[in-house]
Amino acid sequence: MEWQRRSRPRVPIHYPVQLHSDDNMGAGILMNLSTAGCQVRSTLSLDPGTYVAVHINVPHQSRPVAVELSVVRWQQNGRYGLEFLRYGQGERERLAHLTSATLAETRPLDPRQDGLGLAEDRELGMALAGVAE
Repeated sequence: MEWQRRSRPRVPIHYPVQLHSDDNMGAGILMNLSTAGCQVRSTLSLDPGTYVAVHINVPHQSRPVAVELSVVRWQQNGRYGLEFLRYGQGERERLAHLTSATLAETRPLDPRQDGLGLAEDRELGMALAGVAE
């Protein structure tokens, strides 16, 4: 896979997400996020080019952040790169606030490193099973 320089920093965020396509729906874990897209780990089968709605469940917020339309740009071993195409009213601003607040607390991801390992695999399995640590 060839890495492209991103115009916006991706920040590591591990929140539960719901993914909805015309043919499929299910859960996943957000691995990183920017206002332009994200990386999600999921057991769903989504091909590149598939359009999906994404609902990000942010702790201590009364409703999920909703991306009305995104497209799967790549997939590899249960990981998906999504590009956000259309947001609900005010949702892009919520994403910008979420990423800037998280960026202030942490270092952005180096796109040459995926940062995924066994801990994330275990976290995904537990989240999909509805188990809390």
